[in-house]
Amino acid sequence: VSQSYVREHHDRISREITIMRGDVVANINEFGLDTPIFAESMLGQVANRDLTEAAIFRVSPRGDVQTFAMVNFDQRPVDQRLPRAALPALRTGQTRIVTDAGDRIEAQIKLDPTQDLYLYISRRMDRRALGQWREAQSAVSDYRMTLNRSRDLQLRFNAILLAVSLLIVAIVIFIALKLADRLVRPVAELVGAARLATTGDLSARVPESRARDEVA
Repeated sequence: VSQSYVREHHDRISREITIMRGDVVANINEFGLDTPIFAESMLGQVANRDLTEAAIFRVSPRGDVQTFAMVNFDQRPVDQRLPRAALPALRTGQTRIVTDAGDRIEAQIKLDPTQDLYLYISRRMDRRALGQWREAQSAVSDYRMTLNRSRDLQLRFNAILLAVSLLIVAIVIFIALKLADRLVRPVAELVGAARLATTGDLSARVPESRARDEVA
């Protein structure tokens, strides 16, 4: 429910700022940015669109932010509304929508492709719904992290199982070779002594076996 609530506000404010950009640009061209008529039009935009805040920012070539036509602004710093890290994406025409303030959803968009003028709007939201949405996002993030960790553990377990299996196979092969050598060595020694005897070396001997089986 909280995700649906936030998604609805996200889609709504995205549409609002896109339409409002056209109205603001038209009012700037008609009345000018620093006129009382434009300030009154901004106030009307906020009231008609059920917004909490609205403002126009200008970014200087040095990166300084200047604020115009503020409506219902609180004391939060400007860099929290228009962070410099968001400027590259905004300059390409993208719309930035965030819910970091905790009690409102905010949107920023560039007004003019040729100038560093940006429109900012916000709408108050239910703090509890936002908190539940963040908890849901955190739960999903924790679940995905746990899922990735379980996959890593599964891979590690498979690698350990493979290593142990190879070790067991190596031990079995070693024991088999030792056992085969123990069975074949007396016969090989006897064959070697017989060959020496055929050459005339009658002093050839084989060590006596302690075993009492058919090979001995």
